[in-house]
Amino acid sequence: MARLLLAAACLWASSAAAHLMPVGHGTVNVVGHKAYVVLALPVSSLAGAAGDAAADGRLTPAELATHRAALEAAVRAGLSLTVAGQPARLGRILLDRPQGQGPAHDHDRALTALVVAHLPAAPGPLTVRSTLWGAAPADALKLEVTLTAGGRVTRREVQTLTAAQPQRRFFTSPAPTAAPAHAHRHGAGAHRH
Repeated sequence: MARLLLAAACLWASSAAAHLMPVGHGTVNVVGHKAYVVLALPVSSLAGAAGDAAADGRLTPAELATHRAALEAAVRAGLSLTVAGQPARLGRILLDRPQGQGPAHDHDRALTALVVAHLPAAPGPLTVRSTLWGAAPADALKLEVTLTAGGRVTRREVQTLTAAQPQRRFFTSPAPTAAPAHAHRHGAGAHRH
């Protein structure tokens, strides 16, 4: 039953991200020893995996179905996460096309990838590396990485990866400490007794 719920949550997250996330953006949410990764990628970043089918930077639903295994392998080869110098094991990779509507959504030119990474160590400094670059020289991947504990986000960092800088480290500094509770109860001009 727990596996069914996890699969449903992953599918919902993929569908939600496919609706909302623009190409060139991604999220990594670290919860315990797992990282849940959602990337909105240009099809051109995976064109080699789909052969001639994606040579024009587009991928139809039929082409996605035909080349799914090769595209998943390309994502697995082009994405890595490490914690404390130890590589994460990438689990199942789900691919989908964006589901939005209107002229801003070019469904054939984008893919959303959902990846569950199994981390070798407790959350700490996290390195993310990507070689999934599209045909445009200005392609970038803006990543928002969060640490979640007890159902709430405890840390958040945003950095951009590019072909020139394909690797970024997150959470390299110690977590900020919370101010004492009494510091928030009094205004700037409050006096002490």
